[in-house]
Amino acid sequence: MAHHAASYDLSIEEPDILLAHYRGHFDGPDVKAVLAAEKQVIGNRPHVFVLGNIANLQGVTAEGRRVAALATGELPIAGIILYGASYPIRVLVGLLLSAGARLGALPMPISFAANETEARQWIAARRSEYLIKTRSRLAEPRAKPGAKGPDQ
Repeated sequence: MAHHAASYDLSIEEPDILLAHYRGHFDGPDVKAVLAAEKQVIGNRPHVFVLGNIANLQGVTAEGRRVAALATGELPIAGIILYGASYPIRVLVGLLLSAGARLGALPMPISFAANETEARQWIAARRSEYLIKTRSRLAEPRAKPGAKGPDQ
């Protein structure tokens, strides 16, 4: 199979979805370009869920996987759902996720869906969980520096 140059389209769907369509074969510099573009598109949003169409993704080189694994956690991503993946690409992405997990850098849920409808359902469910967690973290009382707890 001939390798096609990497290309991608990114946009925001309000309130918090990063629509991403990845095509072709990605190497390290391609992945760095995607990460920079994602950062720019996300802007100052407190979080986004990535809705990734990878039906036309052909592959990611070892260098590209390394770059992606090292960068995981740098963007305010609350979850990633990928759809349209062929079996070989699912295996490849699985390897990438395993590398990220070994580095302790997977703070968000990541999953695959058969199609965009299922992917959007996944986001809706994760969004509810994420907002509940975020609200409970914001509601927790914070100890003042130097304050002693009740058992001290």
